[in-house]
Amino acid sequence: RGGAVKTKTGRSRSVDFELLPTRKVMPEYYRAISNPIDLGSIQRCLLSGGYPTLWKFLIAIELMLSNCQAYNESKSMLYGDAEVLREVVAEAVHEKYPGHPLPKRDSVYDAKQCEDPNWKPDAKRPVLKFTMKKPVAMEIDQEPFNPPAPCKKCEMCDASRTNECFEIALKRAVHEKLPGAIVADKRSYLRSEIIEVYWAPEDTWFRAKVIKYSHARREHTVRYEADDTEETLQLWHKDSPARFPAR
Repeated sequence: RGGAVKTKTGRSRSVDFELLPTRKVMPEYYRAISNPIDLGSIQRCLLSGGYPTLWKFLIAIELMLSNCQAYNESKSMLYGDAEVLREVVAEAVHEKYPGHPLPKRDSVYDAKQCEDPNWKPDAKRPVLKFTMKKPVAMEIDQEPFNPPAPCKKCEMCDASRTNECFEIALKRAVHEKLPGAIVADKRSYLRSEIIEVYWAPEDTWFRAKVIKYSHARREHTVRYEADDTEETLQLWHKDSPARFPAR
């Protein structure tokens, strides 16, 4: 499908999707797009073990394309490139898995539509796992997590969704030793502290100052030193790793 990915002049339609500009170069993009992603970060996920399902991989691709079209004008070159790449992906999936559903443009901004569809491949067809190397099995000598009672004070508990209590989620992250869990567990005491937040699209740790803490959501607001932009994160979440700077 190389012919479709390249224009008649030989320009690669995918090259501008390989690596996003940095926050410093294009801060307005990061203010407009809440979940930036590029081919580089998708590849790193593949190298670290892959996506659990074909649908999750397609959601990542569609998020990248939808972000592009949400930010760029409909008559722009990048908008058109995203449309062609979407068609290339659809053709590849339907060739391998006829009838497999595909996420629609902008559907990735709706959590409900991101849930895996009720679809099963033909029993004669092999199940495709998107991974570039086999993950190494690790045995962890760890006690099972015994969740505490819902805190009844967070945003989820207030919404009668105690099974999604943020306090339980934070405690579980600490138990599982997720990268940012120890940092996040400092809670309000983290205000005014300098931490480092990992940014997957650039594979870089950025220094930031913690300026606010929300007890209701167990999240911190940070201000990045590089460009003075602010971002609110649940640092204990697996997608928002954080750490203290090396002394």
